[in-house]
Amino acid sequence: MRADRSWTIDGGRAQLERSGEAVRITTDLALLSGGQGVATLEANYESRLGDVAATFGASIEGIAAGDIATLAPPFAWLDVLRAPISGSVRAGVNADGALAPLNATLTIGAGVIQPTEATRPVPFSSARSYFNYDPQEGVLTFDELSVQSEWITGQIEGQTVLGLTPDGQLNDLVGQFRSSTLTANPDDLYDAPVSFEAAEMDFRLTLNPFRLDVGQALFQDQGQNVLAHGVLEASPEGWSYALDAQMDRVTPERLLALWPQQAVPKTRRWLVDNLLGGSLSNLDAVLKDAPGTPLTAYVSFDYDDAHVRYAKTLPPITGARGTASLLDNRFVVTVDAG
Repeated sequence: MRADRSWTIDGGRAQLERSGEAVRITTDLALLSGGQGVATLEANYESRLGDVAATFGASIEGIAAGDIATLAPPFAWLDVLRAPISGSVRAGVNADGALAPLNATLTIGAGVIQPTEATRPVPFSSARSYFNYDPQEGVLTFDELSVQSEWITGQIEGQTVLGLTPDGQLNDLVGQFRSSTLTANPDDLYDAPVSFEAAEMDFRLTLNPFRLDVGQALFQDQGQNVLAHGVLEASPEGWSYALDAQMDRVTPERLLALWPQQAVPKTRRWLVDNLLGGSLSNLDAVLKDAPGTPLTAYVSFDYDDAHVRYAKTLPPITGARGTASLLDNRFVVTVDAG
């Protein structure tokens, strides 16, 4: 009734055992959820007659992520997934009737991230999560949230605070995640995936409509830090995003490794052919994209001690120092010395 959902049970059983004042209820049943396989649920409940306090648990196999997401706010974030989930949950009720801390272990099968029907699905091969929820503090703690995907692979941990409405529905999640390993190659942008040594992210996530605001993201990359912030939205027409990133210093080789070949390809090719070494600093990059609008890209950086070819018929400038910027398909390189 709370979730305004219905499920069909195809076969099952429940058993009640009483020993003195102790009562134990166990059940197992099969669910018809529209998938090809049969989803199963096993649950148990233990208490004493006359007591409010109780413990309960459940084991699930092959249940759709959307079905689990409706059960309680700590699981609502699963609603953006289209995938089967197996695992176990353990919780209880205290003597005062308050919910005790909840612990969950979930294994997520192959599926996609797709908040709306209009958004392009982001595939993943598997995911796994170990988390606990403190209902008194409203804090969801992830001991592990790992994802295996051609788009992104990593293992993160962190905490989120659940923002609940007066009637107990989830409004948003605000938290911080960190990762010791992160590899990305979204939509096959790169010939080989790009890896970062570590990453941290402060974020706010709302689910209806889906919007991820990243207040700050810090990536450790080959001894340098990449600082970024941005937003990702699932609009009625599809995905839209805005990203702003800064980096204190980077080599031309690493800049080109992070710069996808399909993004402003002519400018990228000019850099490959004409920026022949040196050091880049004060890098700033902005990317914006939305359905029905062209990609907006802005890149600027300073360079020093560089070899720059400014004319095909003349030798390159050595020991060059200057600036470069890209905006609205106009790329400008200024050489101040060399």
